[in-house]
Parts: sequence; C-alpha cells; structure tokens
Amino acid sequence: MTKIFKLFSLFIGCFFIVNLHAQKIIKFPYVSYNSIPYCVVHNIEIDELFTKVSLYYRNPYSSTGWVNFSRTTTLKDLGCSKIYNIIYTEGVPLSPQKKNLKSGEGVYCSLFFPPIPNDSKYIEIYENVENGFHFVIQLKSDFKRYSSQYDVMNSYINKKLKEENQVEWNIKQKEIYDQNSVKHKPKKEKKRLVKDPDFKVD
Repeated sequence: MTKIFKLFSLFIGCFFIVNLHAQKIIKFPYVSYNSIPYCVVHNIEIDELFTKVSLYYRNPYSSTGWVNFSRTTTLKDLGCSKIYNIIYTEGVPLSPQKKNLKSGEGVYCSLFFPPIPNDSKYIEIYENVENGFHFVIQLKSDFKRYSSQYDVMNSYINKKLKEENQVEWNIKQKEIYDQNSVKHKPKKEKKRLVKDPDFKVD
C-alpha cells in the first residue's frame, strides 16, 4: 500500500510540474519596443512543446493589402542570448503565402517557436527581412502598457488614412485644374496671308 501511495504521489508531482509549465501564460505582456505601431502583442504562452506569441495586426492603409510572416523570423532569449527559429504560424501564413486584408481590417494571429526556459525575463522577436517587424518584450503583465498599444495603433492608422486621403484629394484637384486649363485655354488665331497690292510678277 505504501509503495502504491509513493508511486501515486510521484505521478501527481510530475503531472503538477508539467502542467505548471504548460500553464505559464503572460497576458498583456510589457512591450518595450515595437517597430510596427499597427500591431499589438496581447498574449505569450510558454509550453513544454512551444512558445506561442499572439498578435493583433490591422491593415493601416486605405486600400486592400496583404500580410505574411518571414520564414527567417527568430525569437531571442535576451537572458542567455539563445536564438530560436520560427516553427509555424496561425491566422497569418508564412511567406510566400499571403493573407489579404481590406482597409482597416484586422486579424488575430500567432507565432510558434521552440520552448524557452520557464524563467526567461526578456525576449526579442525579429523578422530578418527589410522593413521586418521587431519587438522587445518583458515577460510580465502590464495592462496599462498593453492598452496604450491600441491607442498608438489607432492614432497611427487614423493619421495614415488622413495622409492618404489628402494625397488622393490633391491628385484629384490637380486633375480638375488640368482639365479646366485645357478647356479654357485660348485658341491661337491662324495668321492669314494678305497679298501686297504693289506686288507684281514680271
């Protein structure tokens, strides 16, 4: 009976440790640096099988656009400088596939990496392509900081849309001006040849 109890206790202890590791979820993580203001990091889960980084991305342009993640994307544990390569994604595909988004449309998506140590404090996520995204994240919850990401995103998108609308308005005004200029352009009078009365041919 004692042996069975010990085995049962050991099983429960192992299950508790594994389950504890699997349940490490950082909601509203503290993002100290974000290179793309129209993307919000809202959740990080550290599992014995993977590290999951959940994002919300919104198309900031006035026209339909597309989004994907580079296969060169990496996660770096800043405590030990170990680098992990991306495994797969959800919501938004890895390149060369693309996801189309209408103007202002958003999408929830996730990046998956190999598991990082449970005691990691800071991570860096970097898309190793030109104009790729770059995040530096402290693995602690901060709802106030998290909320401010949405304020920054909405402010940026509103500004971007206003700028694009202004550019479109300027182009239309120039087209109207050019059309009116052509319409009201004075016609040149053709010069008429007048015969000189004193002109004689011998």
